[in-house]
Amino acid sequence: MNLGAHRNVRLHFVLVFIVLGTSAVAANAEPPTYPDFASALKAADAAPNFNQAEPIYNSLPSYSMTCQDARAAYDWLNNVKLDASNDGQMQVASRRAGSVAKALARATSSDCHEFIAKTLKAESRWLLIGDMSQMVKEAAGSRKGLFESAVKSERIRAVIAAAGNGKNEKAIETLRSIQKHGGFFSEPAVYAIGHIGHAEDLDRFIAILKKDPRARLRISEFGTPAIPRIMREV
Repeated sequence: MNLGAHRNVRLHFVLVFIVLGTSAVAANAEPPTYPDFASALKAADAAPNFNQAEPIYNSLPSYSMTCQDARAAYDWLNNVKLDASNDGQMQVASRRAGSVAKALARATSSDCHEFIAKTLKAESRWLLIGDMSQMVKEAAGSRKGLFESAVKSERIRAVIAAAGNGKNEKAIETLRSIQKHGGFFSEPAVYAIGHIGHAEDLDRFIAILKKDPRARLRISEFGTPAIPRIMREV
């Protein structure tokens, strides 16, 4: 490596350190406490600067989620604005989307099952036709396209997680379709199906693993009820 290239590498690491250091300071700041998720999200969006906003966004996954909160989180994720001329803005927006998505994944109450199931089915209408991995390939030439794909991925994964963590029976058929389709979201769907815990899905997964031990299926997601079934196989 010539001297100029070496200096460029050192400069790159210095810049990365500065950016990450700034983020760490913001993340470690103690965020204000708000009465609920909706208030916190509103305050984060309205914060006058990065140092005030970032701790609030980071705190969003700590709030309990009502179905109204879930709708607000999903709408927020569905309307993330990305400025193609400002890479820093896109990075910040993507990171904030991750926090909102983690909060959405906690929308597990039974009164929200209908919303989560319908939302997942709506997402799957295009998902099962054109897989997310194909979208990533198509966006590879566009920095903005990559960030858009990342935000969309966060949103869909959050809805899948909410369905699984909430043991949402209304979402099980859509989850099975996503898992059987394969691709980018098959693995999250496996986790969700395992958390819901139908015996027929456990049997189906074990049958697949018998044929292909390297299949990306984790029956451990079924938890304690899976142990007797696994012991019988052993």
